[in-house]
Amino acid sequence: MRRWTGCWLALGLFGATGAALAQQPAPEHQVATQVHRGEFRRWLISPQGQAEGVLFEDGTIARFQARSVDALPILPQGAKLQATGETPEGGQTLFRSAIASEGRAIIPTEAAIAPSTVPAQPESQLPQLRAKGKVEAYLKSPHGRLVGFVLDDSTTVRAASPRWLQDANIHTGDVIAVDGRGTATPVGRGIWATTLTFPNGNAIALSGPALSPVTHDGEVARLLPNPHGDIGGILLRDGTYLRLPPTPPGKLVNVTAGTRVHVEGTGYPGFIETDRLRTDRDEVTMGPVSTPAPAGPPLRHVATVARSIACSRIPKVRSRHSCFRTRPW
Repeated sequence: MRRWTGCWLALGLFGATGAALAQQPAPEHQVATQVHRGEFRRWLISPQGQAEGVLFEDGTIARFQARSVDALPILPQGAKLQATGETPEGGQTLFRSAIASEGRAIIPTEAAIAPSTVPAQPESQLPQLRAKGKVEAYLKSPHGRLVGFVLDDSTTVRAASPRWLQDANIHTGDVIAVDGRGTATPVGRGIWATTLTFPNGNAIALSGPALSPVTHDGEVARLLPNPHGDIGGILLRDGTYLRLPPTPPGKLVNVTAGTRVHVEGTGYPGFIETDRLRTDRDEVTMGPVSTPAPAGPPLRHVATVARSIACSRIPKVRSRHSCFRTRPW
């Protein structure tokens, strides 16, 4: 009897701990408008051969919606530019940026935020490319995740699978040879990298499906909370999984089951790393992943219980081993 009493008390303590953690308020991620002035170094080119940003001499990157390189002016290195864009809290990159030079709009605001009208060529149809150069800057998503880098030979490198790039331990100044598929333009090259080779001969294969810029419309089936009480994902009725950085529930008050949403981000069919979420009532820009998970043994027990409950409530993504193995959590 004492043994069973101890077990029930332990379960009660774990439940109370989980409830307390779930009730802790999570910090709001803010997106601020920032103006940056500096000297032009080079344009950033997507693997499909479209311009998608500009790199300044001080290493700052200003991103905008992909557009044809034919619409770009010829700028000398060192030309004075001004970028006005959105910077997630703690981020170093400007997104949805309008670019101007000496008071003249190069990338006007409406072009910086409008979806690209240039059809994207499938990765498998892009020609094989190889580049070698020194890493000048990192490419990061609005979440703060590493998704690529820029070489000093005017090549913009995107990882075919960013989760493998995270483990490559790349630093600015590293000399890297890149193999992949992409497009060469008069103002630079863009490559979907499949293999990285370092000077010592070590090679890293960046295998996995490529994450491409994508927009998607669908109806929410359910919100997926993580063990800390934040929303970590959204499942749509068509089976698409929207991955979010840890997002306070209060930021998604207008997103409930049945809500129609328009999503912008990167991904592939069935999976989207969400950058922006829009309903008919509001628009939510996702913040960077900067909130560390609380540490300690009690959290490990609570997380296990929470995941078991989540699995039982989502029969479509449950498997024989673990419901989370059938979705890229």
